[in-house]
Order: sequence, then structure tokens, then C-alpha cells
Amino acid sequence: MSQTICVFCSSSDKVDKAYFTAATELGTRIGREGDCLVYGGTTVGLMGAVARAAKENGATITGIIPRRIHEAGIGWQDAGEYIVTAEMRERKALLSEKADAFIALPGGFGTMEEILEVMTAKQLGYHRKPILFLNTTNFYTPLLHHFERIYDQHFAKESYRSLYYVARDVKEGYEYLKQYKAEAGESKWY
Repeated sequence: MSQTICVFCSSSDKVDKAYFTAATELGTRIGREGDCLVYGGTTVGLMGAVARAAKENGATITGIIPRRIHEAGIGWQDAGEYIVTAEMRERKALLSEKADAFIALPGGFGTMEEILEVMTAKQLGYHRKPILFLNTTNFYTPLLHHFERIYDQHFAKESYRSLYYVARDVKEGYEYLKQYKAEAGESKWY
């Protein structure tokens, strides 16, 4: 069954080639699986790489871009559906609404903010969709160490490890998505 994958990732063209390789591999897999891609709507960085690869491999693409970024001239209007929003909050709401699953490739502050927001929404019971960190070249390892500190110091329950999955590569990540079963959530509060 086809699903819509939301990918959060970098818009920088200056990141290491290994990240572009992973983005291209993910986009290719999305297309070959018959899945759809919803993403931030630009032509640059890992965003552009994942979208081009997905489209080249048959995926339906939805790009959702805030007006300010659209006006910068880096939007990919060749996406099957290209939505310009008034601002970032509207963009994130549409990305979340359209997605059946979330994947974070490496990225900067925007990527962190987006993936942590969908984790928080899942923690609070607003959705039960899979969340996946693609840990290319151990990019997310320092963040995962910080998550451990959060658990150790009781800022979050140990059981919240089930909110997300960390994959070494696209193959492992897709295996997780295929076997994912939504579980009933528990109260956030101790």
C-alpha cells in the first residue's frame, strides 16, 4: 500500500557528499516503493536531491514552501503539487497533515525543529505515525546522547524511545516503516 513520506532535511548545497548520497538513495527508494513524497519544496541541498530522485523513480511529489522562501527563487515548481504558504507554521501543519510517516535526513535548525515537533505531537497523542532518524555518518548520534540524558534525568519516560526509530541506512529505515504498527500512547505525565 502506498504511503506519503514526509522528509525533513537540509537545504544546504555545502554539506558532505555522503549526505547527498543518502538523500538520493532515499528519494529513489520512495519512488520505487510506489510511495509519495511531501517535503519543504526547494530545489537546493538534500531537499532538492531527495525530490529529484523520487520524481525520477516515479513518486508523486508535493512541495510545501513558505512564501518568503518561494520568493527567494529556490522553489521546485516542477513538483506534482506545489503549495505556497503564508508562513512556516502553515507549512509545517500541511506537511504533518499530508504525511503517513516522517523521516529526518541530516539537517540544520529547521530540520531539528520539524522532527522534534512531530515527536512532541506523537508524545501528546496527536498522531501515531512512524518517525525515523536516518543516522547517516552518525550525524544524529550526539542528539541521541542528549536524548539519553533526558531519559536518565527523568525529563521523559524511558518508554518514549518507542516514539522514533534510528536507522543506519535507507534499507534499514524502510524495513522499519514496512513493519511499523501504531501503538496506543500513554500519558506524558509521570
